[in-house]
Amino acid sequence: ARKPAHLQQLQAVGATALALDVCKPAQVAAAAAQVRAAGQGLYGLVHNAGVGGIGLLPSWPDADVQSLFDTNVFGPHRLSNALLPLLLASRGRIVCIGSQGGSITMPFMGPYTMSKHALEAYAACLRMELAPQGVAVSIVQPGAVKTGIGDNGRVGNEARLQATPPPFDEAARAALHGLQNPMPLKAEEPESAHNRRHADPAAVAATVLQALGD
Repeated sequence: ARKPAHLQQLQAVGATALALDVCKPAQVAAAAAQVRAAGQGLYGLVHNAGVGGIGLLPSWPDADVQSLFDTNVFGPHRLSNALLPLLLASRGRIVCIGSQGGSITMPFMGPYTMSKHALEAYAACLRMELAPQGVAVSIVQPGAVKTGIGDNGRVGNEARLQATPPPFDEAARAALHGLQNPMPLKAEEPESAHNRRHADPAAVAATVLQALGD
């Protein structure tokens, strides 16, 4: 984890918590060294780090797109490579947390779904390359899940929507209004793009556990 509070929560439930930002090669190397030093090997690796973001494509600066890909695509690549010797030794398993956005896209979701499409290709290629060595690779495609991804990206989302150039600015203003004035969930209505029921993270965890042990 990156945040001290999250590291403390992991330690409180008996986990060995490592400070790790997958965008920082030095931290990736240090975490891999700690796992090796523990002397217990490594059976499973779950790529759970991920960031999101919304905004029409003309509103996305290069730096924002690069930052998103650094976490969602390059992070799994560099962490897998750092831990690969241990996974090969154990004939272990790798699970990527993808998204339904790895197969579909829609306006305002371009860079995020681009990164998840890329993660699909990464996982598929990694599976083929590692299968002869006995290492299995899976990717899980959740839909909407109750996490902090929206709150974590709120400042950047609002900035992009506010800076959207014409003739796209009218649609961006409408999206910004919806972001700042969310409609309450209408339990009696069918689920739709505008009435989404977010899954509990435990449902994703159960699927990841199946992928690690099946």
